[in-house]
Amino acid sequence: MIWGLLILGFTKSLNAQVYSESSYGSGLTVPIGNDKDKYFRLITWHQMWARYNDNNAGSSRLGTPQDATTDFGVRRSRFLMYAQLNKRFLILTHFGINNQNAISGGFNQNVDGKRPQIYMHDAWTEFNVYKKYLDVGFGLHYWNGISRLTNASTLNFMTMDAPIFNWATIEATDQFARFIGIYAKG
Repeated sequence: MIWGLLILGFTKSLNAQVYSESSYGSGLTVPIGNDKDKYFRLITWHQMWARYNDNNAGSSRLGTPQDATTDFGVRRSRFLMYAQLNKRFLILTHFGINNQNAISGGFNQNVDGKRPQIYMHDAWTEFNVYKKYLDVGFGLHYWNGISRLTNASTLNFMTMDAPIFNWATIEATDQFARFIGIYAKG
């Protein structure tokens, strides 16, 4: 606790959840040919955790009694790639890992069976039917309805939007809130 306060005291500033277009930019965007409407884009984001826990008396980790636990892990690490092949046709692929640490998630040959280390989150194609008004897509996606509260997200939901009630069946009948299907948006 004291070390954490000392580290924070020597830190110039810490900002959580700050977004500005200038700091993020457009990711890695690569044009395809001379046409500005044809390109592919690569985006990646990662969330790392470092934890320290004072354990209750008699607690153990991997069968060994421990008074305290320190843990470092990768909460999520994602890669998103999409290609805008022309003004009307888009292909998107999103893959990554979740919850990789010293106890579970496949680190150090200790796989807990939850999921493979790297798995597909989204893979879909989309066609623009009518300018900015109607897009139709197909594939593995999480377009679940007309309300933002019907969709789960790790990047762009407001604090008050955290719809924990719709996460009760995550991975029971889906692939982390994704289904293979057809959608229309606009």
